[in-house]
Amino acid sequence: SSGIRWTSPLLRRASPIYVGMGCGGSVTPDKMVTPDQAAEIAMRLQKQAEQILELERAQMQLVKQVSVLQRTVHSNNGCLRVGPTGGSNGIAIADGPAMVALADKEPQEKHEKGSLTVVPALQNYLWGKPWDASYIARLCETSSDIKLNHGLNYAEMWMGTHPSGPSLVRLEGLDSVGHSRAGLKETIARRPQFWLGNDHQRGDLPFMLKVLSMSQATPIQVHPDKARAQLLHHAHPEQYKDGNHKYELCLPLGEYEGLIGFRPQEEVSKFIADVRELNLLIGDNLDCDLKTLFGLVMRSNEDAVRRSLAMLVRRLDRSKPEELIPEERLIIRLQKDFAGDVGIFSVYFLNYVHVKDGMRRRFVFCPPNEPHCHISGDCVACTTLCDNAVPACFTKQAKDMEQFLELLSYRAEGLEGFVGAGEAMSKRVVKYGVPIDDFIVFEVEGGNTGTGSPDPPMDLPRASLCMCPRGCFSASLSANGPVEEIRMGQCFFLRAGSSITVLRSEPGSRLFIATY
Repeated sequence: SSGIRWTSPLLRRASPIYVGMGCGGSVTPDKMVTPDQAAEIAMRLQKQAEQILELERAQMQLVKQVSVLQRTVHSNNGCLRVGPTGGSNGIAIADGPAMVALADKEPQEKHEKGSLTVVPALQNYLWGKPWDASYIARLCETSSDIKLNHGLNYAEMWMGTHPSGPSLVRLEGLDSVGHSRAGLKETIARRPQFWLGNDHQRGDLPFMLKVLSMSQATPIQVHPDKARAQLLHHAHPEQYKDGNHKYELCLPLGEYEGLIGFRPQEEVSKFIADVRELNLLIGDNLDCDLKTLFGLVMRSNEDAVRRSLAMLVRRLDRSKPEELIPEERLIIRLQKDFAGDVGIFSVYFLNYVHVKDGMRRRFVFCPPNEPHCHISGDCVACTTLCDNAVPACFTKQAKDMEQFLELLSYRAEGLEGFVGAGEAMSKRVVKYGVPIDDFIVFEVEGGNTGTGSPDPPMDLPRASLCMCPRGCFSASLSANGPVEEIRMGQCFFLRAGSSITVLRSEPGSRLFIATY
């Protein structure tokens, strides 16, 4: 043939087309076309084919939805009313005196297996990483439910029911026709016994699962215990969002740095004696207790703090790098991000935690009334259902130094009780137990190639959240349930009584399961 033979794989029912030089798409097989003309025609045909496929998909979706409505109407004695009902914009079924909105009604299909895909909430704090460097942004790449703003920092990913960042869940439609989204808390409230089992009277999850990604230090802060949280919430509900205590378990995903709890008194006293710039702020009070010493520094005149820090950093900069201790190298870095902030001197009072990449199964646990901050790294965290914090340093937001100092426990026990290693439950399962009833975390490590027998099932008598921050797992999320492919970034909510069986996993994969 003297023309160009073009067959689009999308136009499966079309015959081959001979394209010539005619105007308006007319066919003249006896003429040749130039490559540019052929490309233009091909692009036009491709666009038309995509439009046809889009119309076909929409038509198929409509046919299925009509079929669902027909079955629904038939099962409800033919009663159907369209329009807003009780604040819903969906379609409602008239069933006697009660009106039930379909948009608010839980589907009766796929989630009966006891697991739902969770759509997490994202927090864009200033200390987070830009979208192109944030670990959280990488985790979100697998989800079509989350749209990232490239102009924001991504600091935390929340999976839970707290009103400061409530998660959604995906509800697949009847016969797997499409899907909708609903609040996790509302989904539990509609069927508490199904989701929470014997604990249904609680009506909620007592914990949140999170991922943190830090480009610089978070504020130095303290979380109140329950008694003081209730007082603060009652007095200032706009600032303290709830009356709950806050415990936090941090599980590093690689290299991690942080400050937590007070050093032993003798360590603090030695720093005060050796660091003359710190000594200037203490004056003649060297023999005071830890609470007094820390308060003197934190309440110091701002100009005096700036001068002392400038002197300190100039002196450290003149030293050779190998001559500096880790705390001094940290102070130089913090001065670049928070020049003149009194919180930099807290390095001499608080325990410095440095988990190096490759140090697996490590945890950092922070109970209420302990000063702390995350400095760098990415980590999974589990907390009680609370969003209360009293910041004092490293933030441009409102600070409350007096409330911060008042809440502190001033336990000077070093790192004991704050840092440790998880307990191996089996070859690939690690337990991170904490001395509270609000949560417990398990980690499943990858490496099951699937050539042998599957890992033993993990029974979860209470409702759980599981999240994969790395790698991929093939697992069943319920006894005799279907096999799910759990990919990096995915999170699931599991009903009470679930049982997880890992059939295969890539080496290096990590799956965290939070329950209580």
